[in-house]
Amino acid sequence: MSQSEREKLLDSLGWKLLHELQIDARISFAKLGRRVGLSTPAVAERVRRMEDEGIIRAYRADIDPARVGLPITAFIRMSIVGNVLAKLTECVHAMPEIVECNRGTGEDSFILKVSAVSIEHLKDVIDRLTPFGTTSTSLVLESLIERNLLTPGVLEWEASRKQDWGAPNRPARSIRSSSQKFEGYGLLRQRKPPVQAGMTGKERRQSPKGSPPPGIQERRKA
Repeated sequence: MSQSEREKLLDSLGWKLLHELQIDARISFAKLGRRVGLSTPAVAERVRRMEDEGIIRAYRADIDPARVGLPITAFIRMSIVGNVLAKLTECVHAMPEIVECNRGTGEDSFILKVSAVSIEHLKDVIDRLTPFGTTSTSLVLESLIERNLLTPGVLEWEASRKQDWGAPNRPARSIRSSSQKFEGYGLLRQRKPPVQAGMTGKERRQSPKGSPPPGIQERRKA
């Protein structure tokens, strides 16, 4: 399927379908059609095309680990040593306690999510991984977001970033307006009028801002 055909699948109706299926994957095509405003055959065809394209990969049950006897959740970060990638991959696939494994950049070669029966069980998992490298383990106290929904709003990140952090057409602030702002915050002191020559202290205090001293005023009148 071409890029243009894939974009047609991910129009506003396509994202509505994905949103509803992420909430309840067991929803019927008839009910799904009523929610998004399509007929049942049209919904079935759209969903089938998304499955064929790989947009929808699978339908799974979301199981609570604690409810099935696995109250311990932890993340294990691994930094492998030597040419052990193939052996570690084989070991990880053979360990049912590892529910997620991600290979990434940086100091940590792998980040693994583990579900365990107890701390002793978690310790056994760590002991089976240490021959392949160094490990660092963090216990999960609470999961604030376990699985968030994918929405088209994530794809609009670049546009929102430009809008928030300064669009090209945004007018630049003048130096004068910035100075006034700083003065309002008390960061800049108010500028005092210049001291004029030929004036006594009393004349300086009584003279309005910017007016010349008395001697100069008399010469101007003459």
